[in-house]
Amino acid sequence: MPSKGVFVIEEPILHEILDELPDSVLWVVPVVNEHEEVIDFKVQYSNSKANELTDHPKGKLAGLKILEDKIPSATECHKNFINFLKILESNSPQEFSFKVPHRNEAVETVRRKFKHGVLSITRDRAGQRVAEQKEQQKTKLLHTVIDHSPVGIMVYDAVRNEQNDITDFKLVLYNEIVLQLTGFSRDERRNISLKDLLWRLEVEPMFQQYVDTVETGKPFSFEFHFKQLQRWLSCMVVKLDDAFLLVLTDITERQLSSVTVEQQKNLLNDILKNSFNGISVTKILRNSEGAVIDGRTILANDAAVNFTGIPKDVYLSRSAVELEPDFLKTDYAALCIETLRTGKPNSTQFNIGPTNRWLELTISRLDEDHLITIFSDITSSKQAQLDIERSARQLQTIIDRTQTGIFTIVPVFDEDKKVIDFRFVLVNQALSMYLEKTPETLIGGTGDEWFPAYKKNGLFELFLDTYTTGNTNRFDLHYNADGIDAWINMMCTSFEEGVLVTFSDYTPVKKLQLEQEVLVDKLRQSNKNLEEFAYVASHDLQEPVRKVKTFSELLKRALESRLTENELQIFNKMYSASERMQMLINDLLEYAQASTPEPVYSVIDLGEKIGRVLEDMEVDIKEASADVQVGELPVIHGSDRQIHQLFQNLVSNAIKYRKQGEAPVVKISSSVISADELKAMLSQEVPPVDYHKIVVADNGIGFEQEYAEKIFQVFQRLHGKKEYKGTGVGLSIVKKVVQNHKGYVYAESTLGEGSAFYVFLPVDTTAHSNA
Repeated sequence: MPSKGVFVIEEPILHEILDELPDSVLWVVPVVNEHEEVIDFKVQYSNSKANELTDHPKGKLAGLKILEDKIPSATECHKNFINFLKILESNSPQEFSFKVPHRNEAVETVRRKFKHGVLSITRDRAGQRVAEQKEQQKTKLLHTVIDHSPVGIMVYDAVRNEQNDITDFKLVLYNEIVLQLTGFSRDERRNISLKDLLWRLEVEPMFQQYVDTVETGKPFSFEFHFKQLQRWLSCMVVKLDDAFLLVLTDITERQLSSVTVEQQKNLLNDILKNSFNGISVTKILRNSEGAVIDGRTILANDAAVNFTGIPKDVYLSRSAVELEPDFLKTDYAALCIETLRTGKPNSTQFNIGPTNRWLELTISRLDEDHLITIFSDITSSKQAQLDIERSARQLQTIIDRTQTGIFTIVPVFDEDKKVIDFRFVLVNQALSMYLEKTPETLIGGTGDEWFPAYKKNGLFELFLDTYTTGNTNRFDLHYNADGIDAWINMMCTSFEEGVLVTFSDYTPVKKLQLEQEVLVDKLRQSNKNLEEFAYVASHDLQEPVRKVKTFSELLKRALESRLTENELQIFNKMYSASERMQMLINDLLEYAQASTPEPVYSVIDLGEKIGRVLEDMEVDIKEASADVQVGELPVIHGSDRQIHQLFQNLVSNAIKYRKQGEAPVVKISSSVISADELKAMLSQEVPPVDYHKIVVADNGIGFEQEYAEKIFQVFQRLHGKKEYKGTGVGLSIVKKVVQNHKGYVYAESTLGEGSAFYVFLPVDTTAHSNA
């Protein structure tokens, strides 16, 4: 039994009313097992906004179950069930906010126990919660006013047969005053139909007039004397969709009639004033032929005035054409005329320029000459929608202008649900340029239609693998068909409906690479031929030079007693020239060998290696009275033969270029430096590893620093052949060996004060060589 002062609302009349609301309304009832335990909740009612907001795969929510049908989703249904159960058991209302993922909307939900279930009302007004709370207080006050109003309010819903004829009316709403005015109990009032009521009250007019009001929309009113209570009542009957509103007024005491009318007026004003939505009533103006020529607002609440931004006195005093001369040409006017003609409500959205607010208007027909318009402020949701659309346009522009190819495809199935092709959904310029078509031309077409070869070169299978397994595939492809000859790097990624494909065309780079590979192969073969030639030539030249040297010495000895001084000098010059030739051939052979890195490196203790080098040079060291000082040296990986050549040439060079009358002093030391330190010393980029710094310093004649680079070039000499013997190849071999070991070398010197040669070998390279 409803408590005193509370409306009793049945479902039939609520359906259409609640479907017009911008709020989501959901009523669930418990589902119990044989032990009376709640195992699920069934949706007993959901309005259109609830169905739209949840966006469930099965459509409408009514009849579905929270857990069984996974409402709102598989991840949230259990939490939803627990919340409903808690409210049902505790009878404590709950309010909370959440974000709807697929709509990107912030909403607020209020849930409370209602009858034997839970009522959930959700509003897309998260940013206006404080304002809504104030409106709720006003609404509560409004209900209090209605409940205590001296006016009886009743709503009867039409009961129709299979032929859609009205056979009776069912009471779906009444307030407390109705019971007082009629003397019926709640149970009697709730269960009595209109025909029964008319018979018991002996009320005129007859049943058909109520039917005519619902069918035609034409209201009527009457007064009657209620004999049982000796009371006069005034009745007003107004159509409400497929129902009618009956307002009862006690007019027993005529002197109170004016007060009652004023109360009704105030009640209506309060309803309009406190309504969250804007409400206006427009009277339609017609010409003599009955055509609509204008409209005038005869009623508007404060919310409607605020939404339109037009001052209330102007809004109510001027017609639509006076406010906007071209009103009858607008889409809004067309919707109004259509609603008048068909009786079906229409809605539209528009922007109010001065305030930049978006409104949604719902237009309903009150009667043939009046329209009711309900305004809803949708600025926040509309702005979000416009932002999304703008972002989508920007994204499309970026996609079209990027040099990277981008397209999405969805599968095409045969009758057996087998994927037989893919259809283009999104295409940018980078792809369409291959066919010299616009992206719009390609969209909707299939891969087989535009790129037939893709089913033969493996592309179709890769797309299918990504679609069926979700795997990301990235690969290089030479597409040489359908009039296209391009090298492409492509990546396929799955998404909900199909496959996203991105690709880049590196054809120019690939062609250049292929050309370079051909040139490298030719250069490699040329170098190999030159190395073989140098090696063979040096070996073949050894024997003739040796014979020239030997035979010239034999001939000199045989003829020595008969040779003149001039002839003896000729023999000596010839012998000296053959010696230089033999030395040059040996140096060239060593340089050719140093030009090719050893395929296999070994572990080398530089301390031991320098010791063997000094043993080989023992005669030269003693002859020059040289003092060679060796510090602590590292263990490295490298070519044993080439490292031996490296330090033998450096020590030999230090002893050779000594000062006259001063014994040479050679110092060999080492340390470890960072890549940044080496970069600063060389003024060039180097790999980011540590380096062994090995220094060979002497106290010799030195040289000008400007020649520090020149001395490492082949055949470059800073001194004459008569002063110092040599071919100018030794330091070139040093540089080759260091380069083979991915290192660096340079020299510092001051003329007359000595020289220092710096060798840098990477620590990590030596540590990871295949010794």
